[in-house]
Parts: sequence; structure tokens; C-alpha cells
Amino acid sequence: MKRLIITISYIIISSRIIYGQNHETENDLINSLIPKDWILLKYEKGDLNKDGFEDLAIVIHGTDPSKIVVNDGFGYDTLDTNPRTLLIFFYNNKNSKYELIKNEKGIIPSHSSPTMDDPFSGIEIKKGILEINYYIWFNAGSWYVTNETYKFRFQNNDFFLIGIEYENMHRGTMESKEISVNFSTRKMLVTEFSAPTYDENDDEHIEKKETWFNFTLDNLYKFNEIEPFNIRVLNEYL
Repeated sequence: MKRLIITISYIIISSRIIYGQNHETENDLINSLIPKDWILLKYEKGDLNKDGFEDLAIVIHGTDPSKIVVNDGFGYDTLDTNPRTLLIFFYNNKNSKYELIKNEKGIIPSHSSPTMDDPFSGIEIKKGILEINYYIWFNAGSWYVTNETYKFRFQNNDFFLIGIEYENMHRGTMESKEISVNFSTRKMLVTEFSAPTYDENDDEHIEKKETWFNFTLDNLYKFNEIEPFNIRVLNEYL
């Protein structure tokens, strides 16, 4: 019994040491890829170019103190309006190094409105698809809360926007709308939910309406052709 306890303790301690080493190595790696005068905001690992090796998507944030704005009015007291940049590195197995293949300055919004939460809510890599998440919530000036996810796939030696998932809800009435856009098939599903009503038993009832649309688009959008929250195909149905 004593030998079993010693063995288990050794395994636990060894696992913690190994995890700590990997964690430190990963942090060192990420920091080594960030340019001077920038700091890490978010990062995600995943195979983006389908070569069997994990790539890196890193969002960095500027550190210019002059971009930190003091607000005397309603909302946040201070705003760090420093720019943000998306860096994408592909892993090169031949030289065991990460190589920068994208440096995108316009796709990650800054926090520039004192009455609005930070509009950037993170990135993810799912099944080789890079997802950028946005969040719109105002504490003054609007009753609506919105979540948007832009989905990018690496194909034909570049990244293209292949989908958008959009959710919008009125915080007062609870009416909501969901829009799912597939840019590859040029199809869009718009789902509308009515404000909830209640019967005599206090059971909630919500009406749901689904409508499919086809749309035309000559070419898929690239990173540098996108202004967040202003996609023509999506805006036509908002």
C-alpha cells in the first residue's frame, strides 16, 4: 500500500512538472512572436492549412499610453483605444519554426466607445476554421445586444470568409433574430423569434419564423476586404 501511494505521488508530481514546462515553453514561444511595444490579447492553436501541424492565431494589443483616453462622461472612466492586430503563423515542419503569413490590422476592433462593451470577444480554431467573435452591448443608446462570429478558411493560398453567425436580441421585448450566412453556397437562413407571451398557466410561448434566401457574390471576402459589422450581404437582411 505504501509503495502504491509513493508511485501515485510520483506520477502526480511528474505530471505537474511536465505540464509546467510545456506551459512555460508555450508562453515563451508566444511572447517571442509578438513585436516590441505590443502585448498579447488572445491566442489560439490549431491546424489551419491542413498539413497535420498546429498553427497559431494571435491577437496583439498596442501599448501607446497616449491611446488611453479618460472619459468624463457616461460609461467607462477610461478607454484603452490602442490598435489591435491579428497575426497568423503557420508551422514549418522542415525548419521547426513558426512563419508569419498574415498581419491583419483591420479585422480586430478597438474598444473606442465609452458606452459600449469591448466589441472583440475572442478567437477560436474549430476543425481548421478560424472564428473571430464580436460582441455589441451598449449601456446607453441602444436596447439591442448582438453576437457575431466570422468564420475564415484557408484555401487557394489565402484566408476567405466562408460564414457568419449573427444573433441579435432586444433586451426590453426579448424579440430576437438569428442569421446564418454560408458564403460558399450563397445561402442564408434568417430565423425570427417573437416576443414571449404567457398563457393563463404562465407557460411561455414564442413564435419562430424561418426564411431561406439566396444571394449573389462574385468573390469571397478576404481579410483586407472586410470591415467588421459592415458586411453587405448580411446588412441587406438586418
